[in-house]
Amino acid sequence: MAACRTPRLYLAPMMNRTTTFFRSLVRILSPSPSTVLYTQMFAANAIIRMKEMDETSEGGSGGSSLLSSVLSSHIQFEPRQHPVVVQLGGSDAEQMAAAAKLCERYGYTDGVNINCGCPSPKVAGKGRVGAALMLDPAKVKDVVEAVRESISGEVSVKCRIGVDDADSYAHLAHFIETVSSSGCVGRFDVHARKAWLNGLSPSQNRAIPPLKYEVVGQYVQPILMRVDGSVPPLLFSFPLLLLSTAYTFTCTPPCTPTPTHTCIHTVAHICTCISEHNAPPSYLPPLLHFAVLHVCACYLLSSQHGWTGQLARDFPSLSFSINGGIDSHEKARQLVEAYRIDGVMVGRDFWKRPAYWRATASSGSPADTRTLAHIIEEYAAEAHRILLSSPRIPTSVAVMAVANVWGGVVHGTVWNSKRFKAALEEGRRRVGREEAAVLAEAQRRKEKRGLLTAEEEAEVQDRVREGRAEGVRQIVLDALDRVPIEVQQVRMCDLPSLDLRGRREGK
Repeated sequence: MAACRTPRLYLAPMMNRTTTFFRSLVRILSPSPSTVLYTQMFAANAIIRMKEMDETSEGGSGGSSLLSSVLSSHIQFEPRQHPVVVQLGGSDAEQMAAAAKLCERYGYTDGVNINCGCPSPKVAGKGRVGAALMLDPAKVKDVVEAVRESISGEVSVKCRIGVDDADSYAHLAHFIETVSSSGCVGRFDVHARKAWLNGLSPSQNRAIPPLKYEVVGQYVQPILMRVDGSVPPLLFSFPLLLLSTAYTFTCTPPCTPTPTHTCIHTVAHICTCISEHNAPPSYLPPLLHFAVLHVCACYLLSSQHGWTGQLARDFPSLSFSINGGIDSHEKARQLVEAYRIDGVMVGRDFWKRPAYWRATASSGSPADTRTLAHIIEEYAAEAHRILLSSPRIPTSVAVMAVANVWGGVVHGTVWNSKRFKAALEEGRRRVGREEAAVLAEAQRRKEKRGLLTAEEEAEVQDRVREGRAEGVRQIVLDALDRVPIEVQQVRMCDLPSLDLRGRREGK
């Protein structure tokens, strides 16, 4: 790998989930920079269009007031969220570069991620971006180069392991090689499933295509059990076990084969045939089968090679993270230990259990003695600040970002977190009614007196903005009052946290 740093935990980009509010909550829960936050995907053409709207509304002044602009309300975030990566969607290189430059101006200096993995019909179908871009790696290369020239931060790509029938390792390796050939991208976030652009919905694409973690990393686990739980055929796993055991006793220390690039793929193909077809490839003479099994056993037990010709081995200058199906600390640690990867990316389970997915703080840091009640109060204050500066953000976005904060929390009492969610929804409706009353009053004044003056319009907007901000703060605090005291007082240091530090030593 290009940089052997501590493996990281990445919050996966999710539409309508990884908003600035949810990212703020995650950063409050996990201040460690080893947790990297991703925004939801922003369409490059939408960013350009909002910028043009701002310039038009301000008489072509170029958008001098960031806080009052349409674009700011869409992409703004709190500085404490760093490191945070903005994900962009699009296929026009010039447009993507312009959008990336605007995002960097608004504070996204940690990096830009190019979406080449979304299978949504609106994105990959009609828009021909997202996962559909994997079918045109030359275009992705042009986009990456243009974006890299326009910003100072890192450029990364999020992709799948294949699309439709273009799902062989050769297709994936060609995509990675083409996109990275100019040296403008250093990391790929790989969802370890293929994408079906026709016939499966986005949610089905997250569940039906099988996970193939070994395609991303260099496999180093024992041959009788893989990370995904599958087992090689018994007919060959038993001889392999015997051979590998004998090899272990006869070699002190066990040697590590170092075949050439061609031999790597040859042995990888043999392993694949054994695993998938229960037999070595037909081009091997029968008398060589036993010897080949011995070689394959040594190869599989080596920490340098794996079942197939994998990305992390074939592209040692690049970094890779694995996404898809990661739903526990143990699985995350297992993947980092088993593969030479930069980290793991968690999405839906992060949304469902944000407190569970806290990353361990840096070595030597004091224990986090904050209670969950303090976390909620801190979030309420931050949501208040965000809404004061962004009057266009709906109340529901701010409220529901905190709805799952109790997910995965271990405590000594039986408590149903649905009460907390119900209190949030009740408060949201109340604030909505109050906001509607303010707007209705303004409408009656318009009908009675005609158009309102600019000062009166500004007064109405201020009342709506301040009422919304204060309303959300109060909603969250009122919902907290519904939570039993013993649950509120659970300390962060008493909850499990994900520790990926030092997982690559000796790998």
